Amino acid sequence: MTEPVETITVPASRGPQAPDHLLGPLQRAYLVGDQDGLELRGPARYYVACELRVSAVDAVRRRLDRLVRENLILRTRVGDDLTPTPVAGEAVVPVAVLDATEATFDSVDSGVRDEFRSDALAFGAWPQLRVTVVRSARRARIHLVYTLWLMDAASLARFLEGLVRDVDGVAAGPEPAPPSGRRRERDERYWREVAPTLPESAEVPLRPDWRHAGPAVTHRMLHLDRPVAEAITQRAGRHGLTVPMVFLAVYGALLGGVGGDQPHTITLVLSRQDPYAGAGQLGNHGTPLPVAIPAAGGRDFVSLAREVQGRVLEQSLHSSLSGPEIVRLAAPAADRRRLLYPFAFTATELDTPREAALGLRRDWDTAQLRVPQVLLDHQVVVDGDGTIRLGFDWRTDAFDEGFLDDFIGQYAHAVDRLAADGADWTGPAGRTLPAAGGVRPAEHGGATLQQRVLETVERMPGAPAVRDRDGVLTYAALADAAAEVAQRLVSAGAVVGDHVAIHLPRGRGQVVAILGALLAGCVYVPLDWGLPQGRLDRITRQARLRFAVTGDEGSVADAWHRREVRTVAVPTAAPGKRRLPDRGAPDVAYVIFTSGSTGEPKGVVVRHRAVLNTIEAVNDLIGLEPSDSVLSVSSIGFDLSVYDVFGPLLVGAAVVMPPEDTARTPSAWTRIATEHSVTVWNSAPALAALLAEEGGALPSIRSFLLSGDWIPLHLPAGLERLSPGAEVFSLGGATEGAIWSIHHRITPADRTGRSIPYGRPLAGQDILVLDARRNVCPDWHIGEIHIAGRGVADGYLNDPERTSQAFVDDPVHGWIYRTGDRGRRGPDGVVELLGRVDTQVKVNGYRVELGEIESLLNAMGHVRRSAACAPRGGGGVLAYVTLSADAAPDWRERSMAALRDELPSYMVPYALVALDEIPLTSNGKVDHRRLSTAATPPAGPADAAALPDRGPHVQEVAACWTELLGRAPGTEGFFESGGSSLDAIRLLSMVRSRFGYDIALGRFLADPTVTGLAQLCKAGRGPASEAVWSFTPRSVARPRGRVIFFPPVGGGVAVYAGLIRNLPADLDVHVIGFDRPFDTAGPTAPTLAAAADACLRRLAGRIDDPDVPCVLVGWSFGGALAAEAARAAAYPITRVVMLDTPLSAAARHCADSDAVLVSEFVHDIRRAGGVVVSAHAVSTDPVLHRRFEVYRQNRLLLRDWQPGPVRVPVVQFRAGERPAEPDPDAWRGRAPALRTRVLAGGHFDVFEAENLRHVQDEIEGGWQ
Repeated sequence: MTEPVETITVPASRGPQAPDHLLGPLQRAYLVGDQDGLELRGPARYYVACELRVSAVDAVRRRLDRLVRENLILRTRVGDDLTPTPVAGEAVVPVAVLDATEATFDSVDSGVRDEFRSDALAFGAWPQLRVTVVRSARRARIHLVYTLWLMDAASLARFLEGLVRDVDGVAAGPEPAPPSGRRRERDERYWREVAPTLPESAEVPLRPDWRHAGPAVTHRMLHLDRPVAEAITQRAGRHGLTVPMVFLAVYGALLGGVGGDQPHTITLVLSRQDPYAGAGQLGNHGTPLPVAIPAAGGRDFVSLAREVQGRVLEQSLHSSLSGPEIVRLAAPAADRRRLLYPFAFTATELDTPREAALGLRRDWDTAQLRVPQVLLDHQVVVDGDGTIRLGFDWRTDAFDEGFLDDFIGQYAHAVDRLAADGADWTGPAGRTLPAAGGVRPAEHGGATLQQRVLETVERMPGAPAVRDRDGVLTYAALADAAAEVAQRLVSAGAVVGDHVAIHLPRGRGQVVAILGALLAGCVYVPLDWGLPQGRLDRITRQARLRFAVTGDEGSVADAWHRREVRTVAVPTAAPGKRRLPDRGAPDVAYVIFTSGSTGEPKGVVVRHRAVLNTIEAVNDLIGLEPSDSVLSVSSIGFDLSVYDVFGPLLVGAAVVMPPEDTARTPSAWTRIATEHSVTVWNSAPALAALLAEEGGALPSIRSFLLSGDWIPLHLPAGLERLSPGAEVFSLGGATEGAIWSIHHRITPADRTGRSIPYGRPLAGQDILVLDARRNVCPDWHIGEIHIAGRGVADGYLNDPERTSQAFVDDPVHGWIYRTGDRGRRGPDGVVELLGRVDTQVKVNGYRVELGEIESLLNAMGHVRRSAACAPRGGGGVLAYVTLSADAAPDWRERSMAALRDELPSYMVPYALVALDEIPLTSNGKVDHRRLSTAATPPAGPADAAALPDRGPHVQEVAACWTELLGRAPGTEGFFESGGSSLDAIRLLSMVRSRFGYDIALGRFLADPTVTGLAQLCKAGRGPASEAVWSFTPRSVARPRGRVIFFPPVGGGVAVYAGLIRNLPADLDVHVIGFDRPFDTAGPTAPTLAAAADACLRRLAGRIDDPDVPCVLVGWSFGGALAAEAARAAAYPITRVVMLDTPLSAAARHCADSDAVLVSEFVHDIRRAGGVVVSAHAVSTDPVLHRRFEVYRQNRLLLRDWQPGPVRVPVVQFRAGERPAEPDPDAWRGRAPALRTRVLAGGHFDVFEAENLRHVQDEIEGGWQ
């Protein structure tokens, strides 16, 4: 619960006074919790119904009046400013008495109950208490609903008693007084030390929008009869425990278990009578205190409960501070709207026999508690009749459906165990943990990958096996080439079981080399072509490599020779029908190296049997057939490539290999996928997101396989727009589980959850969610995900120590692998992935051990200590260091250079941040919560003004850079600014789609700065470039329609980027721009019609199917150009869409003066593109001057235009404010059909988001 910083006071001059401390900390929290803008805001309210004697009904009004007179709290109102004041005049709380017959009693009674429990019930300023009695001749029931700040449980008991019998008057006693200043100072010192150590609240399955859950609450009550309650009470007493603390321990342990057996904090409502309030005074005198619940960790129940009880007793001695005040000490910078500890517990005593003697009997099952800013409230009621009641009230819409029902069931089961005969409260929980480690039991025999491929070769030798830029390699040709590689390895001295490195650029050579190594009876070790030399050195030593299949000459081969590794080349042509005798094969198929926490990479040893199990399961899952083609976009060192190669080769399908130089170019992926009719896409989500961002249509793809990282909720829909009808699968597991172990077919419903479900095990494998003692976790409980079954790897190559840490031969579960992933299993058997339990993270799909980065940093002489993290916002790895006293000024540059030499690019931190000290937790571990706020990465200049070059290309690139990374560029490089390799691809894609500059990634990486990229853009459009240019941001093989965008008066087309991005994927899009003025050497001056003809000629060579119907679109001058093109085009035009285009001579008029035109040019490019230049720069900068010349040309062409009739329908969008064409009827009569629509804002606002939807609708209407 949240409380404002301000103290609530009462004005000094206002009639009868309520003391300024009348409202206690819990009362203030209840009031504040219903304020706008807070999480889980809502009223604090309690409803209860009681049976009472019919004879007592008539006196209820009189007795309530007396209670109101004698209790100041019942006469207090709270204004909008939360100031408490007494009600002026006589305060009367009305009582409604509803008479009913015996036949109608239940329906009248339930009507009152429903009204008082309704979400819509609201109190006025006063009274915040309602009393209704339903009466028949033989029955009576009183219904009471009130705001919680009026009464706590003890006060409610006295209030109910006061309604049914006359009690002696109560002396008010002295006015309440606040705790002494000395006590508050003592308690504040205590909490300043304790509060920062409080753990977070338990992690439970909450719905994505839980913070804004509606007001609905659900109530459940468990009733423990006298034998059960007595058994628990007696055993609690024997162990020195109070009954409430027993149930607090059960509640806390169960919440902690759901959260992964982690310590957590709950809010304890310390309910007790305020000694200053006077005997018998009504009120709510509770105090909310955060209490840390320790992790159970297999401990016996008594030790856990005693620790909890000790903490409660200790903290209750320091209760003069309210819960919100303590929270502020725990997290001074926390957002006050956020909930830190939204699980509450309270305990109270009740004397039911006393109430029964008065004729009162509460209906516990219909009671309802509403507490603002609380997710789950648990109440323990210890009754004088020897029973115990356990109440649960929760926000209905906040939790996953079914979770609280199961939670309460598990709670009830735990209580039954404690009460059972012979229950052992001091025995350890769970099974005794067996020893970890060991060696995988021997398993031999079974088919191998190469045998299965050769079976395919025999069945279909002429079918295409590999497609790449060099053409098609048939299965027979693949087998021949692989046999040649095998022969070369054998001739070089390779023996069965040798490890052979595969170090080649992408293409058919990789597939040939892998199969060749296997045919030679060897184990293949795939290595990324771009790995740094230092990492290759370490892998060579660790794998004891003797052979490498790579280039046969040049620096790469020389580097292998220096490592004393013999190289073998892939043949450019292989002799036909070469077959080797069967040399036998080891059980192991391959070793793939992943990141290692000690600084050394780990080689995962995977058997043929394991990987075949996975491949066959996935092939069955997606129904892979010989007609399929799989695009291999993952690098060879990423285990997804194992499926890319052998998935298709096992069934006679084809693997499509993009070349190395386009491996990270989304536009090349779409082109290749279209050219080769790719049917299966397999990649990390980050690469699939780039494909979706590229747009276009890929109708041939029927299955998307996504794995290796979190799948964004919006990504499946984006992929389905690319390939309507395609299935999207989530696959998961680990390299140690032979690629994948779990699967889930993504449905539309999955996109509204917390995350895409992880799924269920693949055939032949099992996914176990285990606790720290390797017990299977109950449903909903977080544990560590383990992989079991046929897919588990043997361990890490030549590394028994790390193998024993990650792999276990468990007597119950068999040979299992600890993934280090946290997860929970739902009642439906679907596993949800929740993150990591260690320092391993995923960066762009790659598994990264942060410890490996830290190990390299710590080995540097100038670094005393380091800590690495992967911020949730993405961007890669961020590292913090503390420096030695003699660190050189250029320590950062030296460190980054060393890291780049040792690590793959995705592991190199995007920034190094120096700290005085790395923050640690109390147990000496890095405190990642404090680390994230310790310092921010060094940012570039505040804006692009610091850049030496302020030309238009720089400003265009800087705008994209800023949009992508969230901060303006300076002189530092793209990666030092926080960009990742995937971000670089996105940047180039933005530059291409907005400005038409097609820059290869490799060229950008040579100088990854804003000025470097601007120079590449500038070089792409030199003085000798063509006047008219065009590009195709989206190419569709079989489009439903085609959209052609014409340039506005400045010649650039960046304004269309947002519109193009949102168009349907089955529309072919072409964009035309002007880069320099037209050649004016001819005898006649250029005209707008001639400019339109030039545009059509430019398009002629780029449009494959001229029969596709087109919509022409243009803004301002571009609309006029589109109209002229529509008059001259030879292919079908369905409509012209003009965006605020002038038509009348007056609207098209412009001055002849260059000075005036320059001024208007500077204004227009600033408004349209955000490019800020001076008039002087226009005359001195060659690029700017050439753009101005295009602008001047187009203004004059527009001025001299002679509009003629357009033979196709026209849609005219006009700006709502100061439109370019003042006359709304200017186009009437010039087209067979005219539709006019008005857009919000002015001429330069037409591309705002609220307008784009209307423009898009009209463009799409061209094919309806």
